[in-house]
Amino acid sequence: MSRDAVRAEFERLMADHLAGQLSSDDGVRLRALLEACPERAAELAGLQEVECMLRNFSLVERFPAESDDATLLMTQIQERLSVDRDLLGKIDARLSRVTGKRRTTVRPPLRSRAVEMRGRGLVGRSWLPTAIAAALLVGVGVLVSRQFGLIGPRMSDSAIVASRLAGRVDWVRNGRAQPLAGDVRVEAGDRLATAGGDGAARLRYADGTTLELGAATGVRLTGGQAIVFIERGRVVASVARRPADDPFVLETPHAAVQVLGTLFTVEVDAGATRIEMQRGVVRITNKATRETADLRAGYHAVVGARTVVAATPRLQAGPDRRVTSGLLVLYTFREGRGPFVHDVSGVGEPLDLTIRSMAGLRWLPGGGIVVRQPASISSGKPAVKITEACRRSNEFSAEVWVAPADTVQGSINYQWIVRLLTVSRDAGNRNFTLGQWGGDYRGRVRTTETCPNGTPDLYSRHGCATTDLTHVVYTREASGRVRMFVNGVDCSAGRRTYEPVREEVPGTPVVIPGTFANWDERYALTLCNEWQREEGLPRGWLGRMYLAAVYGRALSPEEVARNYRAGVGPMSVSRSP
Repeated sequence: MSRDAVRAEFERLMADHLAGQLSSDDGVRLRALLEACPERAAELAGLQEVECMLRNFSLVERFPAESDDATLLMTQIQERLSVDRDLLGKIDARLSRVTGKRRTTVRPPLRSRAVEMRGRGLVGRSWLPTAIAAALLVGVGVLVSRQFGLIGPRMSDSAIVASRLAGRVDWVRNGRAQPLAGDVRVEAGDRLATAGGDGAARLRYADGTTLELGAATGVRLTGGQAIVFIERGRVVASVARRPADDPFVLETPHAAVQVLGTLFTVEVDAGATRIEMQRGVVRITNKATRETADLRAGYHAVVGARTVVAATPRLQAGPDRRVTSGLLVLYTFREGRGPFVHDVSGVGEPLDLTIRSMAGLRWLPGGGIVVRQPASISSGKPAVKITEACRRSNEFSAEVWVAPADTVQGSINYQWIVRLLTVSRDAGNRNFTLGQWGGDYRGRVRTTETCPNGTPDLYSRHGCATTDLTHVVYTREASGRVRMFVNGVDCSAGRRTYEPVREEVPGTPVVIPGTFANWDERYALTLCNEWQREEGLPRGWLGRMYLAAVYGRALSPEEVARNYRAGVGPMSVSRSP
């Protein structure tokens, strides 16, 4: 008998012995082989030690007592080993003592050995840990995770079925694309791409997990811990419940999402990844910054290359829910700490803000920030998505929920308007500004018919600015009409060029003619001050701010009233239809 044949017989006899299936004749043969080669006896002892390791880790308790698919069970155990570094390290160390070298390869015989065991009826619970140990350690090798530098087969890779639901769906394998027709079993390395418009597909896993691919979506199956890499588009994932130490993982260019069983949506574009939770919980990791956040039902997060991960409640459209149509940026101040305020609008690349100095600022529990001394909370970069959207529509809406510290700031000697929300460069150059002047709220907007500073001002009725919690919305329509809403009511009083002269126009619509063709896309968005402050010309606002938002259109009076009724309590962030 050749050396390879002797080795193969020894492996068969050892697997039978560990599984409790060794006949008396085979027992005699195994003893003879062990006596002829002491190294084989040491190997068998090592495998029995590994069996104890596996049992101590309760590996076998995760599987049913009987199964019709030994191959699936074997690959499931491999998957557990691929993510359990501690167990792998111990097994690999034991292997090095048994064989004199570490096994760092995964060889094809694993599946055929599993099929052979299945054919011989070895599918009971008792054989699993030891048979797997034998298959992994005797001539097959230890399967390690990607962190160990190895890619091996995974349970999900062998049990994924792709189905076309609508439109055109392309299935790519080994660089060769073909239309997906019917149900097709897919594997690591395959790619699916749905056509724009009506393309749709589904990935179905053996445990009941499904991924629904929307139109213009591309995904790639991987052989590592990330089961699916989402290149672009929209994916709705419904993931079956999984053990805490064995999460389902999705990756995008910006984020990694670990799932233990949930329903959620992932949308990917060039600038960011948006995750919206309907049920369960996921852990999100920003791949650029390595920051993490846990996302629960009713919450959403936006992750970009330079975005700090933050879980934010969703804004759900509906009666007395906030309007989201036309929304460009939204700040809810729920971070609770740190120097960043996150744009949670879910629109385009997030326009996050940075607090230059926390001196005199304090986060409020549940959402909000207190500004006790002049500060600057700014994007520090051009607010391009605001400028471009408003240029197209010649409209905008600027919205805040605030409680001013007093009703005299900005009005002393008629010197200045303190800034609540502004897209501008400095005290004399802006696209638009919403601010406070004593007991009034003021608005400025630059058009082709105004100066670069955006004057004349729109002002509210005197006394509208109080120290109470107040909802303020400044809108400009394409027709040129501007309005100032306070607590859901149109409080526009007129416009002026320079104080103390006022152009009183009671009951008459206030119009600022022109277009936004001269808006400067280099201007940043800033809260509570100007972006570039000038000595002797302070524009800092003081008080409490709970929400700030900008829309690329003019909200109607009914929509303003709806946002007012929605308040600033616990909120949700989705897009309205």
